[in-house]
Amino acid sequence: MYSVPQILTRATPQDYALNYKEKSIFKPFQEVGFKTYCLVCKNLLTYEKYLTDGMDSLICVEGDKDIPRLIDSLSTIYPKTFFIVQFLGNHSFYYNYEPAFDVYKPNINDNPDNKSDSLYLNAYDNTILYADYILSSIITAINNKICSSAFLFVSDHGENISESGGGHGGDCQPEKTEYHVPLIVWYSNSYAKTFPNKVNNVNKYTQRAVNADNVFYSVCDMADITIASQYAKPEWSIFGDSLQDHTRYILVPDGINYIKVE
Repeated sequence: MYSVPQILTRATPQDYALNYKEKSIFKPFQEVGFKTYCLVCKNLLTYEKYLTDGMDSLICVEGDKDIPRLIDSLSTIYPKTFFIVQFLGNHSFYYNYEPAFDVYKPNINDNPDNKSDSLYLNAYDNTILYADYILSSIITAINNKICSSAFLFVSDHGENISESGGGHGGDCQPEKTEYHVPLIVWYSNSYAKTFPNKVNNVNKYTQRAVNADNVFYSVCDMADITIASQYAKPEWSIFGDSLQDHTRYILVPDGINYIKVE
């Protein structure tokens, strides 16, 4: 409930209130003519629905598997589209995968009364396998279009897996596994030809450490959207020419205090 607003807006742990004062990432896309959609699984975004106010459409789906199909069909109707997608993904407890992805066994879904780290880890790995499939299905959907396409994927939290299940930052002293998360970028061949400099930059920065507060500026830059100078931070874009390191902080669950990432 604190990380999603920092991903979708210019809010930071030091100035979290910005997420209430300013529009989220969809607004710049609307202003330059994109059709804007938010696709969410079931009742996610419970705390953050205000972030989608004014978006062309908020669509709730029953499962992650419905998301690629919607992206495929909507991007066919409206070729200039921007999607914000929130998966159920790898959230505890780890049941979010289809039977075909029940690969790692034994797991907690087969043995609900036998609590152990390994059983939770195997179920978690199944959800990772399934999430990879969903991401690859989205890539297939947007790669089939005769246009430039790209996406950025990031987790809103990690998981500290133990015999009691998963923890994800509900503590004011979180473990590294709860906040050290991946950021994945994909782009089409057409995108690479259109924006070779951006592609060179993002590949150059693969080993750099960034934070949720890099996402807003990176996504705008990914779409080649220029932000007014008083709001811009080109040095925080992973697609920019001069990505700068900055001290990274985590807003802890009290919503007030923040800690430095060592």
